[in-house]
Amino acid sequence: MTETFEGGLFKSATFLLFISSVVRHAGAAKVAPGSALDVASRSALLAGSAASKRATPINCLDSTANDTTINLLFYYGATVVNLCPNAVIPLYNTIFFTQANQVLTTLGNPTDSTRATIRPADIICQSYNTPGITISSIQIDGNRPGFGIAPSNINYALMEIGGNSQNQVVKNVRAFEPRGWEGTGLICRNATIINNQIGPSGHAPSGAQQFRRRDSTGSYSPGQWADGISHACAGSLISGNTITDGRLVAAGLKDVAYKFTTATDGAIVIFGAPGTKITGNTIVANDRQLLGAINLVDYWPTYGDFTGVSVSANTIISQASMIKIGIAIGTQSITNYNATWFRNFGGTVSNNVLKSGSTGYFGFGLSIAGQNGTTISGTSFSNANFGYVQYACDPNLPPPGPMIKNPYTTPLTVSSAKFSSSAWDFALW
Repeated sequence: MTETFEGGLFKSATFLLFISSVVRHAGAAKVAPGSALDVASRSALLAGSAASKRATPINCLDSTANDTTINLLFYYGATVVNLCPNAVIPLYNTIFFTQANQVLTTLGNPTDSTRATIRPADIICQSYNTPGITISSIQIDGNRPGFGIAPSNINYALMEIGGNSQNQVVKNVRAFEPRGWEGTGLICRNATIINNQIGPSGHAPSGAQQFRRRDSTGSYSPGQWADGISHACAGSLISGNTITDGRLVAAGLKDVAYKFTTATDGAIVIFGAPGTKITGNTIVANDRQLLGAINLVDYWPTYGDFTGVSVSANTIISQASMIKIGIAIGTQSITNYNATWFRNFGGTVSNNVLKSGSTGYFGFGLSIAGQNGTTISGTSFSNANFGYVQYACDPNLPPPGPMIKNPYTTPLTVSSAKFSSSAWDFALW
């Protein structure tokens, strides 16, 4: 018997009867291959009882569903799993996409507050090596205030996609308060991350030397940073996302899968990802400090290759808090390791806008050090404020200002802009 899913309806009444039972009675049950529930589910699928033939089809999962329900649907071949509008669905385990082109969405694909809400204990969705999957039109509440920050051994993103795959999509998702993330560079291409709302999430430690604290969100120990979008998939599009005070997804990192969260570390962090376009995104620091809005600093996993990467027409706003660097470029923006082999290369940065609210400010608008052959143009500072930075690592950083450059570690960089030039490193920290 083959189970299919069209327009939100399963064609197998037997399967519907079994799933209906799981929805009502499984609760937080874990279903492992070979377990009693797994064997029972297979038996139920094959039973074809008279009662099953009278089952009424359902077209979405309501608030009585959980991760067991969703995982069983994907495991047994569902192409699309629709959640009901306004449903609130708890997760006790990760949702796993098991086949190419599977979709998790809210019925009707809304983009407003009627999107179903998922409340996970750690990762919400994981898709390594499954091409063409889509996560869309849902809300993800990581509930860091309720659960607390994740222990280091389960430090995951809300969504992790990537692996040996291509054409994965995350769109129209609202995600906030992840508990943490960790990933490990796999092969992925052509991801699309568009029109998501991310944040808030993560905190700068209360004693961080990098910041003069302005927020009133409490006191926090070290190690509670979070990225917004951590991305390593080549040939991808990251566009139309709004990241406010925060981590939503990790892509192409499993040592480096897609990880999504909100940001207090980097709002958008690009791990090489040759050929990727980062355009038309809005990043706002309102009540939580942010180290870097857009970071192009990591040497691994592409050995510094940013060829074809384009960062354009993004808006970065230090509304009522500090962003230490608006756009950070090059390995020495984040380290003090000065070796010619350990430099990133390639990419263009053009026509980005940085601005501030009345109480917000930047340490630096754009930094570049440890980078070869990058073109920078059209950066606009529209009513941008620049203010106090306490130097945690390098006391030789220049005074706060729009653009800083280490001319000794940035050969072949092309820019008509006026930089403050001196020997420095470690600007992000």
